[in-house]
Amino acid sequence: MATKTMLHPRNQHRDGYDFARLVADTPDLAASTTTNPVGQTTINFQDAGAVRMLNRALLKTYYNIDFWDIPASYLCPPIPGRADYIHYLGGLAC
Repeated sequence: MATKTMLHPRNQHRDGYDFARLVADTPDLAASTTTNPVGQTTINFQDAGAVRMLNRALLKTYYNIDFWDIPASYLCPPIPGRADYIHYLGGLAC
């Protein structure tokens, strides 16, 4: 998977998602995964439920947050982008 060069160099999501690890930690994510035309595991990012489940898995796997949820009618902020904010703010604070 290609590196997402727009993300901060310390952002652990720069190299994409380890879906095998995410599904191992959050088995409910498996129902939202699919294989894209080049054979990579992904989700349908237009499906709000799939994005919410991916964020739940990311928070559990990488940030040790065991429970997170928002109402289905709310917009779901992307965790990698929010992690980027923290990295850049950390750089400004130093």
